[in-house]
Amino acid sequence: MVKRGSKSIQSNGYDGIFKMALYGTLGGLVALTATALLSLVFFVPGYLLIRKYNKPGTDTFDELTTQQYVGLGLCTIGMLPWIRYVFLGFGLEAGGAIFDSLNE
Repeated sequence: MVKRGSKSIQSNGYDGIFKMALYGTLGGLVALTATALLSLVFFVPGYLLIRKYNKPGTDTFDELTTQQYVGLGLCTIGMLPWIRYVFLGFGLEAGGAIFDSLNE
């Protein structure tokens, strides 16, 4: 029994493990949420710039204006935290193709 103030709490090793797992999970969730918000802060204004300054009667990326180049830069910055998943997909597909070619 551990006395804290006027309350007595039974302490065993499992409450520490539970707290570590809870704090670790919440920390990871907060980090992913912050990354997603950072991505949205850059990507959404970039997308809006691309759409707003599109020349009438042309496709979106046919004749780019200066504002659209700025929008593309903002969208690129917004997507940087997620680029590892793109490379991961390419790597997995390339590895699968190489493995298949070795087994032929």
